[in-house]
Amino acid sequence: MGTKFQNLRNNIEDLEDSDQLDLDSGSHTKRVAGHSNRISSYILLFAFLATLVFYAGNRADFSNFNTPIEFIEDLNRPSQDLLNGMGEWMAEMGYGELTDEELIDLRQEGVTATFTSEVREAGFTDITLDQLVELRNAGVTSDYITTIQGAGFADITLDELIKLRNERISSDYVKEMVDIGYTGLTIDQLINMDNADVGTGFTRMMKELGYELTPEDLVRLRENDVTAYFTSNMMDLGYTIEELTIDALTRMRGIGVTHGLAERLMDEKGSKPTIEELIRDRISNQ
Repeated sequence: MGTKFQNLRNNIEDLEDSDQLDLDSGSHTKRVAGHSNRISSYILLFAFLATLVFYAGNRADFSNFNTPIEFIEDLNRPSQDLLNGMGEWMAEMGYGELTDEELIDLRQEGVTATFTSEVREAGFTDITLDQLVELRNAGVTSDYITTIQGAGFADITLDELIKLRNERISSDYVKEMVDIGYTGLTIDQLINMDNADVGTGFTRMMKELGYELTPEDLVRLRENDVTAYFTSNMMDLGYTIEELTIDALTRMRGIGVTHGLAERLMDEKGSKPTIEELIRDRISNQ
């Protein structure tokens, strides 16, 4: 990278950092809400100034502003230096000569030259402007991309990144699951686990209790309201991991067996009831 281009990059990054547009919130909804709030503030300011001028007896000429919205949009407009630098940098990256309005539209979608450069550096060198907009609308940041890639998804596609973020899968969740030992997970497995409320805490505790569970096992357990707390309490009562199989745990929790019930029957019988006895007692007393 030449010195001239590096200086351009540094200058644009500084300008983008100081720009007032909230482009890095990670949520298109939040960006729209923030933009609406700024518009409301400017409308109030405009109304106040117009009233002040009227009562001061001045004949102010507002003919340069066709509507209040145009006045507000002009206030929100990025500096020309920023637009010039962004345009030059985008051209250097192969996006042609973009007009100021095209650059402004990109920025309003959260696409900056810095973001574009970072996505390309993550391996997506052929990414289009439309794809950049799709990423930002889904809340995908460059940090999210690199964290996911570093968690074992080096070959993840743009569509998969968007799918993960649309399902609200955080990069921390992916990284922690990999740290626990769940490497080689597919995108669909991650989504199914998260949708079934398979938390990293539950996964880690079940592993500490001695279980070697597949992603599908974890989903099945959580869908039947099996918790590590319930499993641990049953073990404290003397039930072994061989007795507390996935089938046994899901059957018990599926009909509402609690460790309190097991404890009560144990006191009544003077011995540990079997899993089948616990299930039958629960069925007969519903």
